[in-house]
Amino acid sequence: MKMKLGSSSTATDARPGATPRKRDLKKAFLLALAIHAALFVALLFAFQWKTQNEEVYAELWASVPTSGTSEHGGPVKGDDGAAEPPPPESTPAPEPKPEPPAPAPKPAPAPAPAPAPKQSLAEERKADIVAAQEKAKKQKAEQLKAQQEEQKRIADAKRAADETKKKAVADEQRRQAAAKAQMEKVRQAEAARLAQAARQNAMAKVRGQELARVAGGKPSQTTAGVPTGDRTAQFQNLSGSAKAAFIARVTACIRPNIIFNVPSGIRRGQHQAVYRVRLMPTGDQIGAPHKTRGSGLPGYDSAVERAIAKCPKFPTVPGTPMPGEVTLTFDPIDSK
Repeated sequence: MKMKLGSSSTATDARPGATPRKRDLKKAFLLALAIHAALFVALLFAFQWKTQNEEVYAELWASVPTSGTSEHGGPVKGDDGAAEPPPPESTPAPEPKPEPPAPAPKPAPAPAPAPAPKQSLAEERKADIVAAQEKAKKQKAEQLKAQQEEQKRIADAKRAADETKKKAVADEQRRQAAAKAQMEKVRQAEAARLAQAARQNAMAKVRGQELARVAGGKPSQTTAGVPTGDRTAQFQNLSGSAKAAFIARVTACIRPNIIFNVPSGIRRGQHQAVYRVRLMPTGDQIGAPHKTRGSGLPGYDSAVERAIAKCPKFPTVPGTPMPGEVTLTFDPIDSK
């Protein structure tokens, strides 16, 4: 039993959104779609053919005639009495093409920060003035620091130069002092040698004169321009001022060489040392000085003897004969 089915449109319109760049993809997609549509139609026909009787039985018992059949179950006839041909089977519409995936939306740009409110002209000027003051203050501090560092460097250099100069001067002074001391030592040694030789010559001459006198000979009347005879008596016959002048010169030669720490609490005249010194007409000493009275301070007596020895030739006073011997008194108070 045939049944007339309603017709359906099989035409499909192309998608208006197609672009030339997707032409190749569309062709492949349409070809695959057509093959799937044909396969679907074939399966649909096969399914309807197998289940057509059931549909007919259902339609026969239905109270409302289906389209394409008469109320008695026969085919619908036209005006001329001929049976109308059944309508063509409807072809299912092709599946719509899936739309291409929409491109991922671009991230929206971050909103620009809102512009800061403009400062007023007075505030800008004030800020500029403060910045300029800070800059000037910083520059001034840097300049002051640089000046202080430069002054410190100059002071250090000057101090180092002064120290170097002082050291050089001190070294030169020590060198000169050492050279002077050496020269003085040589001079004193030479003077001592000459004095010793002169003393020996004078002593030999005095002994010769004494031997000649004892033997009854006639010694020379003068020795080194000084009348012979009792020179000590001649000295004693001098005026007090002349004798004091001679003693003062001799004491000035001896006293600077007395090196002694004078004890505290002693009085003048309490500790006096008295020495007798024999002299030649030239002022040279004959032998060691003789201590006639000690001071009671052995250290001071030894210092006096060393000081007398350091003045081997007593100074002469013009117009004053050199005594044969002289007595000298020393007080520790005078050595302070």
